[in-house]
Amino acid sequence: MTTTLPEEIIYWATSHGLQVMDVTALHGRFRGNVQTLTLTNPANERLLVVVKYVSGDSRESTIYSHLQPWLAPYCPKVYAVVPANGGYALVLEKFGHSLRAEPSQRTPRQAATESGVNGAIPLGRLAAAVSWLAHMHTALLTVADAVRGDFADEAGCVGYYPVNHSGKWRQDALAQLAWAAEQGLLDRQVAAQVRRAAQAFERYCAALYSGGGRRIHHWSQRLTLTHGDCHLGNVLVEGNHFRLIDWEYAYLAEPQRDLAVFLQDVYDEAERTALHQTFRSTLREDGWAVDGPGYHEIFHYYWFDNTLMMLGWDIANYRLGLVDTEELERMLVEKPPWLLQSADFLFAGRTGE
Repeated sequence: MTTTLPEEIIYWATSHGLQVMDVTALHGRFRGNVQTLTLTNPANERLLVVVKYVSGDSRESTIYSHLQPWLAPYCPKVYAVVPANGGYALVLEKFGHSLRAEPSQRTPRQAATESGVNGAIPLGRLAAAVSWLAHMHTALLTVADAVRGDFADEAGCVGYYPVNHSGKWRQDALAQLAWAAEQGLLDRQVAAQVRRAAQAFERYCAALYSGGGRRIHHWSQRLTLTHGDCHLGNVLVEGNHFRLIDWEYAYLAEPQRDLAVFLQDVYDEAERTALHQTFRSTLREDGWAVDGPGYHEIFHYYWFDNTLMMLGWDIANYRLGLVDTEELERMLVEKPPWLLQSADFLFAGRTGE
């Protein structure tokens, strides 16, 4: 992290009549370089922005640049995408705070035993966010249409969710789980069960995908633009309004992909069930088919996929000092059963396991 501004950002600010008053490095459960800037205009009015630095090959800068007509209601305002530091600096509106940082309205006893990031977030707040997320998926159906239509050049920066890419993430996650077992953080028998389930999952994926792993061929569901990383740290809230940041993993997929990520922070089963019901009800109101077995198969596919990948990511973050021991230990107790339950749903009796 640095509080030094590249010349390109200073030039962008001054060319827009803005003066940089303060630069603060942001810290959290992320690995990138992110800063907040306090700017003033000639009328001495203050403007707060966030600057996120990404590599030159990052999809995020392309997505923000090309998809603004569609994303404007769902992400903070994008002031500029500035070439800087051999990559790009994304200059974004400073919007509210993350849902993960939402102040608790529960008693300490409730917070210690309930979920929603260790029970800190009221269920009603999470339900409002998940309903907003479902409505977003309906609105962003137009992106899938644009990819195939007159806006293909603009919307072509997103494609179908690539199973080959996520397969590498899953293999990395298994290596992290093996490390956790070696360190005594995860029961070795549980680690072995998860590995066998993951092997069966790869065979399951190979049977489902065609066309180089770009598109699911047998699920009769519409595809929309999905965010792909909408854990509660990437959901921003200001009053009753929500926005999503970090669109790097946006792909055309089913809405269940984002729900599977959103629920990763919710450990209580009853709360997860209630939030899932809210999500389905909202989709149903918007005309989605959510009552057949296909809907549940799609959800469990993304639930297994994202639970495994994000568990591996969190173990890696623990090794970097970004996740504390107590939090990781809870993940390693709660999440392996999620994987095994989804594996049972997806391929029990169908893969020879």
